[in-house]
Amino acid sequence: YKQAEATAAPDDYFNLGYCNLRIADLFLNEVAEDSSVIERLHRSIGFFERLRDTTLLISALGKLGSMYGSKTSDSAKLYLWRSIALARQFDHTQQYTNESILAGVYLFQGEYPEANALAMDVLLNGKEYCLQNQPYYYAAMSFIKMGMIDSAKYVMSITPSPEDEVDSLTFYNLTAEISKAEGQMEQYGRNLYRSNKVESKILLSSRKGELMVIDSDFEHQQSKFLDAAIIKRDKLLIYTAMALVVLLLLFIWWLRHRYIVAQQVARQEKEQMAMAMENALAELKERQRKANDVDVSRIVGLRLEAIQELYQDIRVKESNSSRVKKIVPLSSFLKSLHERNSLMALELKESFWQKMRISVDGELNGIVTYVEQNFPVLTTRELQFFTLICAKISPQLIRLCMDITNAKSVTNIRSKLMMKMGFDMAFDEFVDKYMNGEIE
Repeated sequence: YKQAEATAAPDDYFNLGYCNLRIADLFLNEVAEDSSVIERLHRSIGFFERLRDTTLLISALGKLGSMYGSKTSDSAKLYLWRSIALARQFDHTQQYTNESILAGVYLFQGEYPEANALAMDVLLNGKEYCLQNQPYYYAAMSFIKMGMIDSAKYVMSITPSPEDEVDSLTFYNLTAEISKAEGQMEQYGRNLYRSNKVESKILLSSRKGELMVIDSDFEHQQSKFLDAAIIKRDKLLIYTAMALVVLLLLFIWWLRHRYIVAQQVARQEKEQMAMAMENALAELKERQRKANDVDVSRIVGLRLEAIQELYQDIRVKESNSSRVKKIVPLSSFLKSLHERNSLMALELKESFWQKMRISVDGELNGIVTYVEQNFPVLTTRELQFFTLICAKISPQLIRLCMDITNAKSVTNIRSKLMMKMGFDMAFDEFVDKYMNGEIE
């Protein structure tokens, strides 16, 4: 019904009113609070008034008046009288049914003449439209309360036999009231005892019914909770799987992007180092050609031979490292990403370092030998850095020779060497002072 209400057009007053009326009927059996029923009945009345559907409006007004009942008697009277006024023209069953209900409201409020008038109208004119025994009991009780015992007895004499325990309870209450009014206290006590027994049975049946409803509601709620938990779990699994797939795709994209960037960096480094190598060779050849001293020519020649040897090692290494592209396992690919992005790792021969050292010592008055003898704190690798820097080798070639990835490291190593040797000066300043004899 809620789905039907949601899909109905805003001006479809019949279906909107009917859905709210039916939901109110269902709520009467399933919820303890009356507010939901009253709200739905108010909605249905509004729609039926716009539709001008008298039959359904009478039903909704009657049900709303019954809901208010003895709790809000003024509202109950208002809606029941409206329903009765419309039903007198169109629906006598609804008229006398609602008159009977309204008689009970007046009786509960102590307005006995009004209750009696309504109940007697039902008995005299609408008995065939009202199948319940309540009008008889309302008429008899109102007669008793007004002191008209004979009239009450007459109504009791024409009252049909009780059909259920509720009718039996009402019947015994009425007979007890009549006995009390006539002063027959013994008869009053017996009828009151019978009334209490019937009331106990009714309460016991009512409690059993309430327990059954509670059990049914509990099972229903438990089933809804389990269904909701399963749906929530399935959604969570789906979302988790989707998130994992997205993360996997992003990770693969990141790996591919990093691999491409690494390839580009390696290609650029290779080009830079190749250019630096060619420039160094060209510069050394030009210096050897212009040298007018045999010793200078020999020093430059040694350095030229060392660089040419390095160049030859690179060419051999490069030709041996080329291979056909193929699909490799992910673990191997990930491992390769952790490797340095330098051009390639070279194992420089001892002859390279001998030639470089001799050439530097020859050009700078034995500076490498001096540092090696006077500063044993320097390691072999640090002496190699010292030799390459003194030979004015470019940072790119130093990176290649010493297998380091960051060009800034070459600049940092110059200052670290000075600090380790105990000098507070720049590297070039140390070389100049050594050549000028300012350092012992």
